[in-house]
Amino acid sequence: MRPPRQTSLLLAALLAFLPLLTGGCASKAGPPHTPGEAGAENAARFARDEDALLGDLAAVDARLARRTGMVAKESDVRKNVMGAILAEDATLEVGDEGALDLFSFEARARGLEAASQRARGWTYPLAKDGELERRLLVRLIDEEKARVGEEKSLPRSASELVRGVVACWVPPANQEAGAERDKWLARRLSDVQASLKDGALTKFEANELDDSLDALERLTTGYGESSVAMARLRVALDQVKPASVPAHDGEAVQRGVRTHLGLATDTAMFTRLERAEKELRKVLSASNAGRSEADMRGIEAEALKNVLVEGRCQGNGSRLRSRTPPPERAFVCGSLRRMADAASAPTRTAALMALHTELVVALWTSPIHFGQDNPYRAANKLRPLMPIPPEREVRLLRVAAVRPVAALAVGWAAVLLTEAGPDAAAARANRWLSFGDAPLDIVEGARLWAETSATGHK
Repeated sequence: MRPPRQTSLLLAALLAFLPLLTGGCASKAGPPHTPGEAGAENAARFARDEDALLGDLAAVDARLARRTGMVAKESDVRKNVMGAILAEDATLEVGDEGALDLFSFEARARGLEAASQRARGWTYPLAKDGELERRLLVRLIDEEKARVGEEKSLPRSASELVRGVVACWVPPANQEAGAERDKWLARRLSDVQASLKDGALTKFEANELDDSLDALERLTTGYGESSVAMARLRVALDQVKPASVPAHDGEAVQRGVRTHLGLATDTAMFTRLERAEKELRKVLSASNAGRSEADMRGIEAEALKNVLVEGRCQGNGSRLRSRTPPPERAFVCGSLRRMADAASAPTRTAALMALHTELVVALWTSPIHFGQDNPYRAANKLRPLMPIPPEREVRLLRVAAVRPVAALAVGWAAVLLTEAGPDAAAARANRWLSFGDAPLDIVEGARLWAETSATGHK
């Protein structure tokens, strides 16, 4: 990682901004177009605008570059650097891959706000599919703006930031770049350590952060300064007192679910989750009653292997819906692919068993974040249908406690897949995969399946 210190880079950024500051002449109106010509022209215009904006976003956050398949351009890096200079932001750093480093919160927020204003300024008419793509682009930017606010809240966001560093890691180009990255990482790990204090994290959050450091530690073998900083951070995690009670941060969960999933976290949501869990439990209990113990052990092992596994949707015909999903919805695409790929009766049963467990994990979020229970008490009140080893159950419980939006996303996917009955789940999963990743309110409103469920929902 490197701080924006090169004078030539700053001068080039200023020169790049001059045309924007001086303005330009409006082009003369051309001859009128037929509706078909105008539609095709607007579609091509949006494709160009979308490509340019995704390039800007790639320079704001390397995770977005990975998810959208874009590469940050030097001109976009200059804009970020110049924005930091004009805002007197001394915290900005630029990574080897060209994007802002994830801890440059203010610079990320500025870049996303500029992107938001641009996207909202595209008022030219588009056909139905194009309008959906434009709407998804605006929603993507809104999600990322919210993410900056969430990740500024150190140390609670530290595990997500560390996972982001790991996901975007590329080998340094040379020894000098490696030494510079070592210094950068040591500084950022020290920032996390400085944010720690008694009661700042629950035990589940502290363990989540400690586990996320394992992958980073493997990548940084031989990095002297960052290894020392990481060791100090781990010691500090052991020494600070965890929060004595869960955060019960229902309002924060509601904001996250509304932003990243497009859903309301209300009584109606948990009623549908509870109904789906009970109905699926009843169906599976009845269908498994005649199976041998050996068959059940095989089905349960297959199911457990595929609970809360991340994946990617297809999104045929859409650039945004075919991208890698954000962390809040990554379990959804994994769940869909597992259900769609279940070719035999045992694998279909295993897929449904995994869906049921994901519904249970989603329901654990209610007493943990909206009630008064600690995670273990919540888990004791509602048990998965299949036996789960204690160490694996702790990891599932940690998702409910630390990543509740992701838990509710995959739980809601289970509702949508099974509300017309378990037999319809595979077909629904295939249609959803073809549609691709999107906030769940858009998926639910897209009328991907024609059959009506017993509850009257479509």
